[in-house]
Amino acid sequence: MHFKAQSSALIQITELVLLLLTATTTTHARSWQLQTTHQGTSFFNGFSFFNSPDPTHGFVDYVDQHMATKLDLIDFDEEEDDDIVVIKSGPVSNKGRASIRIQSDTTYNQGLFLFDVEHMPAGCGTWPAIWLNGPDWPNGGEIDVVEGVNLQKHNLITLHTGQACEIAQNMHHLTPKLTGHVLTSKCQLNSPGQKPHQGCTIEYKSSHSFGHKFNKHGGGVFALQLDDKGIQSWFFDRNHIPDDIEDNEVILDTSRWWTEHHYRPDAVYLFDGIHCNATAFHDLRIIINLTFCGEWAGLPEEFHQDCPGYSCIDYVKNAPLPEAYWRIRSVKVYQ
Repeated sequence: MHFKAQSSALIQITELVLLLLTATTTTHARSWQLQTTHQGTSFFNGFSFFNSPDPTHGFVDYVDQHMATKLDLIDFDEEEDDDIVVIKSGPVSNKGRASIRIQSDTTYNQGLFLFDVEHMPAGCGTWPAIWLNGPDWPNGGEIDVVEGVNLQKHNLITLHTGQACEIAQNMHHLTPKLTGHVLTSKCQLNSPGQKPHQGCTIEYKSSHSFGHKFNKHGGGVFALQLDDKGIQSWFFDRNHIPDDIEDNEVILDTSRWWTEHHYRPDAVYLFDGIHCNATAFHDLRIIINLTFCGEWAGLPEEFHQDCPGYSCIDYVKNAPLPEAYWRIRSVKVYQ
């Protein structure tokens, strides 16, 4: 009887903890008001061009805005009521293939970030990314919202931190449940049992959330919510974008995406004080870039898996890379 009583009490406590965790997670949704829109011919307002050597040692020559314009790497395509910015790669020099990396002048500690992308760079040797990065890497944190290499089909979201941070092992209580697949759980730099700089990665469920299939389906919207309770991310393909996003509403309530459309997040990271803290991410800048080869796409085991018969650099030097460009409808930040 004493054991049963203890077991019963333990079950009740466990259920209460799970209920509290569920309540915390379900209230992770919140309302946000539009603050900044990057779109059309004013897309680059509020962004700075990075033209230093690539920190990931890619075969790339990042150019400034003047040179990007001169090389015709930037274009604007009028489509219906919107101007779409087109960001291309360019000619090859001794440094590598000309490309663009931009970062926001504004820094963020929280927000809802929407990236409406119609076409992303794809193909052998490419390494496109949309990400948020803090100061004094990795102590300010890094959130890779859109990232992948070569012929990858599923988008990967990854966190990199200076302090201890990991994905909760038991997330069956989440409401709504995440749809993505956890590949690595430890976010801190050089965590035991993981490759250096690997971070904690969740693979999106959709097989057209990245690469050629993403482009074939007309792209979609990547959404990232960052607040003091954690991080959630979604991918909405072109035919399943929530109506409040489609209608360009000034105020967005992310709970509606679940309650009205049953769109579950692809990834969830909890700031519960046990697995991770909000202090791991601060003063983040939005970065959009395309590099080639380097420390990931150029690894022989990665490149030859998708693109046998060449070295990555030789391929990028000589191939036309017709799919190595961005078409971005907008980047919106809600606070």
